[in-house]
Amino acid sequence: MSPAPGQGGAVPMPTQNRTLRFTDEQKAQVLERTDLVALVSRDVPLKLSGRSHVGLCPFHEEKTPSFHVTPRRWQCYGCQRNGDAFQYLRDKHGLTFVDAVRQLARDAGIELHSQTSARPVASPFTRALTFAERHFAAQFEAPEASAVRDYVFKTRGLTAETARRFGLGYAPAPWATLAQGLARERLAFDAETLGLVVRRPKTDGHYDFLRNRVTFPLRAPTGQLLGFAGRFLGTESAPKYLVTPESPLYRKREHLYGLDVTRAAIRSCRVAVLVEGYFDVHCLFQVGVQEVVALSSTAITPSHVAQLVAAGAEEVVLLFDGDKAGLAAIESAARALLPSSLPARVASLPAGTDPDDYALTHGEAGVRRLLADAQPLSVALLHRLLPEGATAGLEVKLKARKQLAAFLALLPEGFTRAAFLTAAAAHFGVPEAALVI
Repeated sequence: MSPAPGQGGAVPMPTQNRTLRFTDEQKAQVLERTDLVALVSRDVPLKLSGRSHVGLCPFHEEKTPSFHVTPRRWQCYGCQRNGDAFQYLRDKHGLTFVDAVRQLARDAGIELHSQTSARPVASPFTRALTFAERHFAAQFEAPEASAVRDYVFKTRGLTAETARRFGLGYAPAPWATLAQGLARERLAFDAETLGLVVRRPKTDGHYDFLRNRVTFPLRAPTGQLLGFAGRFLGTESAPKYLVTPESPLYRKREHLYGLDVTRAAIRSCRVAVLVEGYFDVHCLFQVGVQEVVALSSTAITPSHVAQLVAAGAEEVVLLFDGDKAGLAAIESAARALLPSSLPARVASLPAGTDPDDYALTHGEAGVRRLLADAQPLSVALLHRLLPEGATAGLEVKLKARKQLAAFLALLPEGFTRAAFLTAAAAHFGVPEAALVI
C-alpha cells in the first residue's frame, strides 16, 4: 500500500468508531483548503492541459494520459473512476472516510471536532437552507401569490406536479421577509455565509438576497440542499436570474441543476440531455424527456463531465437555445467534452427557439426526433468554426485554423486527437500537416 500523503508519509490507523460524523461545513472547509492538484501530484506527475491537469491514471495501467484533475475533482476517462480529495485518499491509500477527512484537515491546519451521535443534529447551514426552502414554498402557496402561480402554470406551462417535483417557491418582494425569520431562528449569520441574506451597511441587520422571484432549490446529486436560484418577476431593471453566491457548500462550476431528480432516468437510458436553463429542465422532464440536466449559467467543466459519468451517462446530447449564445455555447462545451471519453452530440433547434417552448409545443415525440438527428460534437464544432467548409476563402480559413489550434491543444496524443485532426483536414480541404501549428 502506498503511503498516504501528509506528515512523514505515515498511513493513519483506521478509525474504529464507525459512528463518527463531521458537519457539512467542516467537510466543505477541508475541501476548500485542500489543493487537490498538489495532493495528487505526490503520487502522479501531472501536466497542465487546458483547464485541468493531466497524467497517467494511478488506478489502472495506460500509456496515454487519461487522468484529469481540477482544483475540486479528479476523473479518469479510461477506467471511469472519479471523486474529490476524500475519495482519492480512500481509493489510492485505502483510508476510511473519517481518516481521509482527518488527514486532509491536519494537512490544512484545521481542527475538527467530530460528532459521535447516531442521529447527528443538523448543521446551522442545513437548518438555514431548510428554513429558506420552507419559507419560499409557503410564500408560493399564499393567497397573495396568485400572480406568481399564474406565471409558473399558465405563462411557463408547468403542471403543479412538476413545480412540486422540483421544489419551486417564491421569494416575496419586501426586503426582509426571509431575513426576519432567520434572525428569529438565530440563523442570520449562517445564512449570510450561504448568500441567502445580505448584511445591511454599518449594522448587524440583513436583507433578502432573492426578492420578487420564483425560486429553484439547487441540490447536489444526493439531494443535499446547496442554495437557490431565482427568476425575477418585476418590470423594473434587474438581472433576470440570480443565484446565491458561491459558499462552503455551493460552487457553480461543479453544479448541474436537476441531477438529483433526473439521475435515475439518466442511468436507465445511459444518455444525458444537457440544456442551459431551469425551465428547460422542467419542461423536458414534464413531457417525458426525463434524462435532462442544466448548466445553470456556466460553461460545462470537467467536474460536470465526471458527475454525468458517475450518474451513468454514456453519451451527452447538447440541446441549447437556437440563438447566437446557444451556438457559441457549443465551442465552450467542446473544451470540456472533446478531451473526455464521453461521446457528445449536438441537437439543432430552430433559430430563436428555446428547449422549453419546443418541448411544450411538440411534446416528447418532437424532442425525441431532434435528439435522434443530433450530429457529433466534433462535426458541429467544425461547422461552427468554418461554416463554408472547404469552399471558404483563404483569410477565413486562416482565422478558423487559429481557433482550431486551441481545441487541438486540449487533446492528448492518441486516437481522439488523430481522428479529430483527420476530420478537420477533410472539412478545411487541406492536408493534416497544414492544420498543426
